[in-house]
Amino acid sequence: MNRLLSAAFFLLAACGMLPAAPEFQAWVAEGYTRRPPLDGWKATARLMARDWPRSSVESGSSAESLRSFLQAAAGRPVVLYLAAHHEPGGQVDLPGSGPVSWLELWPRSGTENWIVVLDLCHARAAALPTGAAACLLFTAEAQEKTWELGLFSPRTSPLAGTGQPLASLREALGPDWNGRISAWGLGWALSAGPRPVLPQDWQQRLLRAQGALKSLPVRRSWDFRSSFSLLQPPYLPSATPPNP
Repeated sequence: MNRLLSAAFFLLAACGMLPAAPEFQAWVAEGYTRRPPLDGWKATARLMARDWPRSSVESGSSAESLRSFLQAAAGRPVVLYLAAHHEPGGQVDLPGSGPVSWLELWPRSGTENWIVVLDLCHARAAALPTGAAACLLFTAEAQEKTWELGLFSPRTSPLAGTGQPLASLREALGPDWNGRISAWGLGWALSAGPRPVLPQDWQQRLLRAQGALKSLPVRRSWDFRSSFSLLQPPYLPSATPPNP
């Protein structure tokens, strides 16, 4: 896994594609009425955005909204974070459009400089086009669901004893944060480093986030809510190159 990530980042650097001030862009689906809201994933997007010198976080409910977001980023080296409900068959389920194929959404060109984090259930099942990005990170295998943590009490928080107090997350996300964060967001929080994230730091920061998430034990004292099931074991997000 480390070799795959290293190769992807080396290719970007060798080709001179990394800007001096990289941009982070996030898109999180909102407006669900028949499925749980993605509060924890919105918090993750906001948390990651703080670590880039240039960043933006958008929300939308339709296929057209996501398609427009992706098209606007085409042709530029960016780090993209995408979160939505996702089907085992690899379709993204949007509140205003229903299940949609990624092939209908992804730009036909201009994505070769992208680094994409798919924070989705069944993320690896996403049917993306060939050459979808320079590097893809999936936060769940094809058969897995992602999970959301509720960090409401310092005593039950998975952050207890890690040197990353709950108060620091509350400070980062502001008084309107409801205590929910995605599993990937927790790994990102535990891998905190210097801000902003510089081009040469991306690889290690992403790998540290993966390692932090893997090292967390599942404890039944966690104040926990999953959109789908209770107390799923944590997984190690994996990275692969684009589909051959």
